[in-house]
Amino acid sequence: MESRYRLVVDSVSVEFNGLRVLDSVSLSVEAGELIAVVGPNGAGKSTLLRVISGIIAPSSGSIVVGSYDIHRINRRARARLVSYVPAELEAPGLGQSVVEFVASSLYPYKKNIELGISESDLEEALQVLAKLEVDSIAYKRLDRISSGEKQRALIAHGLLRRAPVLVVDEPTSFQDLRGKLLVYRVLSEYSKSGRIVVVATHDFLLADRYADKVLLLDRGRVVGYGAPQETLSRENIARVFRVGIESIEARRARVLVPVEPL
Repeated sequence: MESRYRLVVDSVSVEFNGLRVLDSVSLSVEAGELIAVVGPNGAGKSTLLRVISGIIAPSSGSIVVGSYDIHRINRRARARLVSYVPAELEAPGLGQSVVEFVASSLYPYKKNIELGISESDLEEALQVLAKLEVDSIAYKRLDRISSGEKQRALIAHGLLRRAPVLVVDEPTSFQDLRGKLLVYRVLSEYSKSGRIVVVATHDFLLADRYADKVLLLDRGRVVGYGAPQETLSRENIARVFRVGIESIEARRARVLVPVEPL
């Protein structure tokens, strides 16, 4: 496989029961970039992530990672190219520990999955959990930890696979303020290691702070794609989120402050 990859989403549309959820969405992402897909509820963010991950087939258009069309390769090969992290863990395995769950991310690389999880798998999983500061819960059962801890375990699961493309849906919805900053710092470091990270979020404040580029969606259509300072303009935010904002230039970054509904 190639050492560095490019993600190309080409004119992707998705229809459910005659309703167009995504309408000719296109973007190109280089290795080393963190892309934030931003928009309000119902904008099509999660649908786009599922299409990129191969979970949903597009009605038209294509998703290419390197030289591979995601929807024309088998599931195992796809899992080695794109690692998908859902917004929440819907059905935690009874009796499975956090570290076992995270280590299970490596199954797509195993020739014989019946051999199970090795000691080296568990060691690697512990290292990723430590980056997200949840190694203290490594041996707790998945169904006995908090929502915020489950979310970090999910992110650790996605990170451990070390796929060229990491797709993460709403990674901070259950995090406190410090947790949000920590998660985005870890995701940013992952992208800077030469991989691609695509994050779906309605939090344009964090997107503005951490993303290299922002894809702004509204009702399935692209409003803008480019640098955060350009895409997350006062006019675009007013149009898409229907809120007024003030922009404050701080020492390290600008700060977008929502001030009123429109």
